[in-house]
Amino acid sequence: KEKMEEEMGNLYHNISVTHYKLRNYEKSLNYLLLSKEFTRDEKIEQRLSILYAKLGMYKEFEEIYGYLQNRTALMEKMYKNFNIDEVRPFRYLEKITIDSNILEYFENYYRQRVKIPIEVVVSILEEGYKMLVNLDTMVHINSEINLLDDFSKKKPKKIIRENYIFGDTHGEFFSTYKIMSEITSNFKKINGKNILFNGDFVDRGANGIETFLFLLTLKIMYPQCIFLNRGNHEYPDLNVYMGFYSEINMKYNEYHNPLFLLFEKIFEALPIAHILNNEAFIVHGGICDTLIIKDFYDAPRANKNNILDFFLWSDPGEIQGKRPSPRGITHVFGEDVTDRFLKKNNLKIIIRSHEYSPTGFRENHNKKVITIFSAPHYCRMQNKAAYIKYKNKDDYKIITFE
Repeated sequence: KEKMEEEMGNLYHNISVTHYKLRNYEKSLNYLLLSKEFTRDEKIEQRLSILYAKLGMYKEFEEIYGYLQNRTALMEKMYKNFNIDEVRPFRYLEKITIDSNILEYFENYYRQRVKIPIEVVVSILEEGYKMLVNLDTMVHINSEINLLDDFSKKKPKKIIRENYIFGDTHGEFFSTYKIMSEITSNFKKINGKNILFNGDFVDRGANGIETFLFLLTLKIMYPQCIFLNRGNHEYPDLNVYMGFYSEINMKYNEYHNPLFLLFEKIFEALPIAHILNNEAFIVHGGICDTLIIKDFYDAPRANKNNILDFFLWSDPGEIQGKRPSPRGITHVFGEDVTDRFLKKNNLKIIIRSHEYSPTGFRENHNKKVITIFSAPHYCRMQNKAAYIKYKNKDDYKIITFE
């Protein structure tokens, strides 16, 4: 019976999403309300608030929005006073060593959905924070590695690493785990690769906790091979509205508030951009053409930072110049803006994410801007996902998967 109810809830939700895409908002609302009868998912409330606003049903909208707004204000107040070293509920948890054995927890979740124990969750987050907080805001990655043998007079041995770049994963743990297992030969061949995930690990999908913990664990184990950028969804306000807070509350109810704040502290420590081989600028959203990136290495990564908004929120468009973004924050930038940014900073290409694509990727500005999206079946749609295997601006391969 529970299985059937879940399937009915998913069916009505998919029909609702289809009508929403077609701008049939009234039918979308009706099917979403039907989905709510079968699905115990707090994220439906957030989607209802959007539809109520579009249909002018302001009384219904205000009821949901007021509830979410009060929760956001409470989280912001708690976050300001949060000290990662003084979280009382976590003091008495066993500290778990982060080594290859910890990957068994993710394999068990992948195969049997065995819940990851809270002491493992907290140990990964605390260890990850220690690493991330010491990184620059912008990090360089190189494919060529010179290995010097101290016991030999021979020239250093040059190793060429393969480069893989992923976009938004949005809580799609199972596809993320599967594709990572495939390209690393079941995690046995990570050392010969540079693998970057370009933000938006959480929200919308059901397994944001496991997705981010899995990638953070790999970062701890292979710090010179795994790279993580921050996305616009690694942000407290969106996490309250878009589902990550609800996911923590559902899976780790006893610890949900301090655990949410611990995640947010780590999100704030994530780098904003990476530069690959001194030519590819990899960032979640977009650019600001007036910025000289050499001044950005030590820039603060705190929330409510206007400079970060350009990197996390802006989008490319087939226009000239800039225009206000329909997102309501920052701008859409044209090819001339891209050209000025690349020339000023001696770069060749921008690789970004941030936007859904049914094919998993999109190329703009004469292939000087590539958008990559790595969450298949996003919000229960039938889209493909993609990643890039990158050598240089003129030699890269976009690989799609489902």
